[in-house]
Amino acid sequence: MSIKKTTLATMILLSLTACHHHTRHVENPADPKLRNQVTQLTNQLKAQENKTQTTQNNLSDVESKLNKALAAQKAAEDKLKNTPNNAQLQKDLTNAKNEVAKLQNQLKKEVDAVQEKNKTVADLEKKLADTNPTLSREEVLAKAVAVGLPSGWATELADDMQNKPLADVQRKIDLTVKSRTLRLLAMSYGLDNQAARAFQRANMEKSFDEAEAILAKQQEEREKAQREEWEKQQAEWNKRNELYNKLSGIGVYGSEADEFVNTYLNSDEQETALNRLIAEKEEASRLENKRNNLRDQFYDVVRLSYGELANTFVEQYLNATEDEIETKLTELKEIKDILEAKFNGTSLPYSIQDQFLADNLFKTATEQDKALADLSAKNEAIISQAMAKGLDQTEARNFAYSYFNNTDAERATALERVAQEKVQRENSRAELTAMAEEAGLFEGYFPFGNSNYYGQLDGFVSNNLGKSKAAAKIALDNLLKDPEVKKGILAKYAKELGFELYQYYGIDIGEIIDQLSTQELSEAKAELVKRKEITSLISEANVYRGSSSYEFIRAFVSNYLKQDISVAVAEVERLKQRYEFVKIYLAKFNIDLAKNSSYLANIDYHLEDNEAQLNDWIGITKGQIVNINHNDYSYGDYSSDTTKIYAQEYSTVVGRDTSMANGYDGSLTITTIEGTETKVLPQEGRANYVGKAFIGIGANTNDEGSLSYDVNFTERKGSGTITGIERYGDVLLNEAPIVNVGIAGTATSSSETGNYELKFYGPNAEEVAGKASFGEGKDIGFGGTRGEIQK
Repeated sequence: MSIKKTTLATMILLSLTACHHHTRHVENPADPKLRNQVTQLTNQLKAQENKTQTTQNNLSDVESKLNKALAAQKAAEDKLKNTPNNAQLQKDLTNAKNEVAKLQNQLKKEVDAVQEKNKTVADLEKKLADTNPTLSREEVLAKAVAVGLPSGWATELADDMQNKPLADVQRKIDLTVKSRTLRLLAMSYGLDNQAARAFQRANMEKSFDEAEAILAKQQEEREKAQREEWEKQQAEWNKRNELYNKLSGIGVYGSEADEFVNTYLNSDEQETALNRLIAEKEEASRLENKRNNLRDQFYDVVRLSYGELANTFVEQYLNATEDEIETKLTELKEIKDILEAKFNGTSLPYSIQDQFLADNLFKTATEQDKALADLSAKNEAIISQAMAKGLDQTEARNFAYSYFNNTDAERATALERVAQEKVQRENSRAELTAMAEEAGLFEGYFPFGNSNYYGQLDGFVSNNLGKSKAAAKIALDNLLKDPEVKKGILAKYAKELGFELYQYYGIDIGEIIDQLSTQELSEAKAELVKRKEITSLISEANVYRGSSSYEFIRAFVSNYLKQDISVAVAEVERLKQRYEFVKIYLAKFNIDLAKNSSYLANIDYHLEDNEAQLNDWIGITKGQIVNINHNDYSYGDYSSDTTKIYAQEYSTVVGRDTSMANGYDGSLTITTIEGTETKVLPQEGRANYVGKAFIGIGANTNDEGSLSYDVNFTERKGSGTITGIERYGDVLLNEAPIVNVGIAGTATSSSETGNYELKFYGPNAEEVAGKASFGEGKDIGFGGTRGEIQK
């Protein structure tokens, strides 16, 4: 049995039995004997209807369980579609089907029981039907409404059947109920309204079982077609996926795999093409692996990193035997070790060793020795030339190392320059260094933030070695005018002042240093000192912590940099007061800046807001229930905590909704009820307050309802109702006296008893706002606006 069939079979039964759940009214005849007989039958009928209702309740319970089991079965089927070969899902589906079958059998028994009791009711009603009075329009309408016909249907039937005999009316009602039931049955099987009407007209002579069988067959045919199409697509997908897996197994991916699949998926040549591709890939892989192995063997044995040398060896011995390869590598390793040992026995620069080994690996021993002797003679000649120019032995060897591969002319020029530089370096190095350090230059570079600032001391000393003191002083003065030099000096000074970060509270120190580098150093240093003082002042106040805090601090420093520091101090104090005001105002709506990054990120834009502007920011709309989600995953908060706000013109009700964290059970705690309280209430008259009520979010239930509250100002009391909230049903705010400007009383729902309280708000008690409570986390917030006072 399908989900629809089980549900609709029960629905049809309810539609049929609804006609019998209201005892037909029959006027007692004048004959005492007949009157007694009617009374006895009526009493029997009422008793039997009570039994029928009990059985019907059992039926509803079984139907509910069956619907849940069918839903579980459908969920298992959907999962299995996505993962068709999952054994656990197959087992889950089998269990679900077994549970459905069991409940279907139980449902059949309950249906049979209901039908049996309905038959008894029908027999009793038949006896009562012997009295067949003519019914008025009102009586016909009442019977039509009693069997559950909608208003339009019931009104039309009453117009047609007024002043007709009871039996005729009942037959018409039965036909109407059947028409409506057939139409609903057809629509529940997916037919639109027009098709459902056509189905109803075509099948009025058929039983409900026959009609449903037709619909079920049509549905089965549609589902079969859909299933066959899905199976076709699944087979195509499996076939494509299988081919992709084969290709990935041989290392074919991406566009190459796509092209092969698109070309050969449904081709008779697929297997031949795949085998050909496999062979090509295997051969290419074999050759590449062999090349890599030969290259690795060469590197492992010979230990020379010259790629061309290795590649030459690989191509020469690609088709050689393992013995041939091993023999040649051993030979080359021995030659390389001998050459390396000979080279290390010289004072030649190490930088030319690999080139020497590569150049001579395949030469004869005599050629190798001659090449090494030539290199050694050249090196010693360069060293002798350098020492003759005044370089010591270490400096001479370093010179030979650096210029070994240069031409003779280049080397001679370089040697003249190096010798002259040495003479210059000997002149007043210490004096130049002291002069540079006093001016703020330093050695090497100075890392600061994301940049490196160079101290220029080394360059200054090197550039001025051998010059007079006066010339050096002129050079230093000119150097200190260079913005790049000043940047280094200012960066070092900034770090000494405590500007540790590249982005220091929104101030890009690199950018500031760039700007200050155009000023005199003394002025620039003074501005850094004041900038640090103002930056510390505003940052330590900690009032701007949102997304734009850095921009604000930068602007703040810029605005007050040219003013007296006392002006900045006063402004900071004012901002601290505004921050506290906004923080406290948000807290009234359960918004904690420490846990809600979205509000914290935007507080910068709202420090100057008034209450109305803050309400707009929060999203409060008067007359509407507003939800504020407090999720903040950046703080590890997954509670789905929500604040609900109902604001009227003069009053606001705020509650913390924790229902999502508690399984959508509608949990709510009212945290704030405030507004402009009424000072003096009206002394006479009656008024009705109409508004809204709310709880936390409930699973598949309404979490908002309506308030209607009546106040008798003359008698100083009030009472009302809350409707539309499914969790509690209709809630009665029982009558209670007015005390001062409020009312406190008991609240009752269909299953719970609690309390409620409210106050009057507005100059003339225009509003009420309050809460009803049925225990911890079970509050109902409400508020309403007064209509005209009736006197």
